[in-house]
Amino acid sequence: MQKEEQKPVDEIVISDTCCLISFEKINKLDILDSLYKNIYITPEVLGEYEKGGSKKPSFIKIKEVKNRDKIEDLRKIGLHEGEASSIALYNECENPLLLTDDGDAREYADKNNLKFLTTLDILVEARELGYIKTDEELHKYLDGLLATKRWMPVNIINEIKEEYKTDSLLEKDTIFTKGQLDKKAEELKTREAAIKLAEDKLKEDREHFVTKQTEILNIIKPREEKVVKRETDLNGNIKKK
Repeated sequence: MQKEEQKPVDEIVISDTCCLISFEKINKLDILDSLYKNIYITPEVLGEYEKGGSKKPSFIKIKEVKNRDKIEDLRKIGLHEGEASSIALYNECENPLLLTDDGDAREYADKNNLKFLTTLDILVEARELGYIKTDEELHKYLDGLLATKRWMPVNIINEIKEEYKTDSLLEKDTIFTKGQLDKKAEELKTREAAIKLAEDKLKEDREHFVTKQTEILNIIKPREEKVVKRETDLNGNIKKK
């Protein structure tokens, strides 16, 4: 269902290289322009981005980090130059938001209470605000990210797809034929049957495990009792001597 578009927020948004590349790969850099008024990158991020032949979009501004020592400090703990400079710039801005997919940068941001979003977070936000019009469109961009072979958390992508299900029956202005509705009903029936089969198999496996566990315990218990008795007898004999 299409949601009402809202105007971009005023906060200072600082992007690292990986987010820019991700949106460029799916040809949707304009989503960033739609969502955020003030997007900045550092010269270090610009260098990394243009190294692959990409060209900086006109709506993205360049901002230098004043505290160069902060970049070096962040580099020493393992952050790459682009991420280190982005976080250093974040610390120099008022009401900033960091865009990053980098694992080390996200871990640092979590530990230090920095506000950040990933590419997947941004796509979901764009869907919620109506800049991505349908669930189908969102799915297309998620599949596009997977097709780029860049590292993306497949489990999170699948969770997003599950939450934003492609279900055209929810589109108010669509008229369906009886054949389309019958096909949809058959698909749902097949999915329900698959879920029921999986649930039955899980129940069967659980019962089998409990049975096996009981059998093993029944075998072990008499043997354990014998061992305890032999230990007791042995200790008694030793004391007598």
